[in-house]
Amino acid sequence: DIRGLSRRVVVAYQRGEINQGETYLKQLMEITRESSPTSGAFLAWAISMVGWITGTARHFDVARAAAEAALSSKGLVPRRALPARMALVLMAVLQADAQESERQYDALLPYRGVFDLSVIAHPDRLLGLLAKTMGRLDQATAHFEDALAFCQRAGYRPELAYVCYDYADVLLQRNGPGDRDKAVSELGEGLAISTELGMSPLIERMVTLQRRAESQLAKAPAYPGGLTEREVEVLRLIALGKSNREIARKLVLSERTVQRHISNLYIKINVRNRAEATSFALSKLAKSS
Repeated sequence: DIRGLSRRVVVAYQRGEINQGETYLKQLMEITRESSPTSGAFLAWAISMVGWITGTARHFDVARAAAEAALSSKGLVPRRALPARMALVLMAVLQADAQESERQYDALLPYRGVFDLSVIAHPDRLLGLLAKTMGRLDQATAHFEDALAFCQRAGYRPELAYVCYDYADVLLQRNGPGDRDKAVSELGEGLAISTELGMSPLIERMVTLQRRAESQLAKAPAYPGGLTEREVEVLRLIALGKSNREIARKLVLSERTVQRHISNLYIKINVRNRAEATSFALSKLAKSS
């Protein structure tokens, strides 16, 4: 059973049983090759979840092809569409692609509030991750709060542990009044659940985030709009009138990478061109320096 096997893959990795998870994953890939395109939705979801648990992008080319084939298949039923869509969402988040995250956010939004045990992930948590990737931290926290409330009511503890972690992470990034204390509380609950369930990879991430929370001072975010340090470097050079080629040379990056940073920061600060980006840099970055 492809759905059952995909869940075995994910649960094995969640518990840190990497060798067993890899065996299940190979079996799943073999079975899916001989099945209908719609079955690839669960393969794509399993691969993307493994990537999320391990922090790697292994087999993402296979997952993306399987998800897109499933979504374009005739007669696709909603329960097969959701895991395929979730796979594309997780890959966009893992690759920090703000532009793709915006596309996937719009596509996933109709599933808000829907929960399917076959995919062991709540759409509101994934919407929160997409919003975070786009730099919309307030929007992200609202989604995480919805996912948290659902999982607490439903008693679905594995997903609740993930929500606690992701919610705490975005609270620490936003770092507004009360955010750090709330993050510490969520991490405490998430760590208790993940420890009881033996979710060893998540436990390690929880502990790391706890240390960050403990050392973080209550101060405003370093940069406006949720921009990363690299995106700020690119934005400052745009404001100086530098071309993509000049920025790439200055930062020792490829022009393609520079264009990706520009696309991401445009989305985060809600501008459409270099002139608007320059205006934003002149009015906002000086205040955050």
